Amino acid sequence: MLNWVIAGLSAAAAVWVGWMLDWPWIFDMHDPEFNPMIMFEGLLIGVAAWHIVKALRWRARSRAFGVTNIKISGRTPAPLGGELSGVLHLGRPVAPTADWTLKLTCLDIHETHDTRDAPPSPYRRDAYPVWSTTITLPAGIDTARGLPFRFQLPDSVGPKPVQPMERKSAHFRFTASLNIPGFRRIVTHNAPPVARSWRLLVTAPTSGPNFRVEFVVPVED
Repeated sequence: MLNWVIAGLSAAAAVWVGWMLDWPWIFDMHDPEFNPMIMFEGLLIGVAAWHIVKALRWRARSRAFGVTNIKISGRTPAPLGGELSGVLHLGRPVAPTADWTLKLTCLDIHETHDTRDAPPSPYRRDAYPVWSTTITLPAGIDTARGLPFRFQLPDSVGPKPVQPMERKSAHFRFTASLNIPGFRRIVTHNAPPVARSWRLLVTAPTSGPNFRVEFVVPVED
């Protein structure tokens, strides 16, 4: 639904910008009549097209697989050092061409801002994976009873999340990210995260659209 909303807003903005531009459009940047707004128009069209594609993919998966529900067993939220287990109930039968993959990931959420901006940009929240584990289930498993899963959780994934207003230390704390072209972004910090999220991603290849569903699962911080 969100993809359709973003696509609609981007398309409406593209129509408005296109109406504001004088016709004919000039794409030659060296032409004195060139209007830089045409580049913004292209960006809006690109954003709208991208989210339309994502929405159509989601619609195809929804029609093919229905709604998948998750049922957590045992203590909720699951304690660190314990187990996270449960069953996934599929909305419709799925015939995967290879094994099911279930990946559990812990994401620490840190507040960062870009000091290169003038003035500096407001704080934003970025998520960084700090722990993950993967299990597989055979493609021939009987999905009529659901997909069972069981993960052994780590004893710790780092300091507990602390909201910024609760940090009373007078010491300097920071969060910084290192970006090297061609490599994954690395985060370094001496402050605890402001939040934490545990995500369960379930995927399987099929002869049609690939099965893919993600859940936020309850785990104690």
